[in-house]
Amino acid sequence: MSNTRRAARAAARAGVDRLLSNDGTGRITEIITQNCPVTILTHWQSLYSDGTCAGLWGLELLLGRLRKHYGDDLEWATCSEMAERTMEAVAN
Repeated sequence: MSNTRRAARAAARAGVDRLLSNDGTGRITEIITQNCPVTILTHWQSLYSDGTCAGLWGLELLLGRLRKHYGDDLEWATCSEMAERTMEAVAN
């Protein structure tokens, strides 16, 4: 593995660790405990990471941690589904 790819993956791991560490702590856990929806927004350029694909590697790492700590409690929704649910909640 090249030094560039190694450095990119180290940066991706540091970002993932801030979001959700291997032991289940981090910003995502804080958001979930406040009963707020967690949204992940990224750009292809960030995922592709100048050809290293470190962002994709980091996203895969994050998704694995989410499955590990939240399993079937996770519900995946599109942005439009979240918007519809919000509008329904406001209307009621």
